[in-house]
Amino acid sequence: MTQKKILLIDDSQLEIQYLTEILNKENYSISVCTDPTLAVEKATEILPDLILLDIIMPQTDGYKTIRKLKSQESTKNIPVIFVSSKNLDFDKFWGKKQGASEYVTKPINQDQLLNAIKKVLIT
Repeated sequence: MTQKKILLIDDSQLEIQYLTEILNKENYSISVCTDPTLAVEKATEILPDLILLDIIMPQTDGYKTIRKLKSQESTKNIPVIFVSSKNLDFDKFWGKKQGASEYVTKPINQDQLLNAIKKVLIT
């Protein structure tokens, strides 16, 4: 079985460190992008199997980023899971409306995150 590639797009080094620790234990190959304005370029370059995307970031937000990803031929079919502190039902609805496959809230529950990842990567 080939190692699945996951791109983390988040401006928080603490969140990136925590996510990386979880995902490394599961043997995923991790790439990181801390600048959401470069996310499409990074995703096009590495063509990950999955993108974990924060919503609240400087310069641009996760909603704009996912719309750009979904509008590009090379990245439109890459599944995206929002990982966000925005936890209202409307936030989850809006995230999926923008094209997210799953929505995981912060603080991150490791089991919830891994279940969402496995669900997305299997389908």
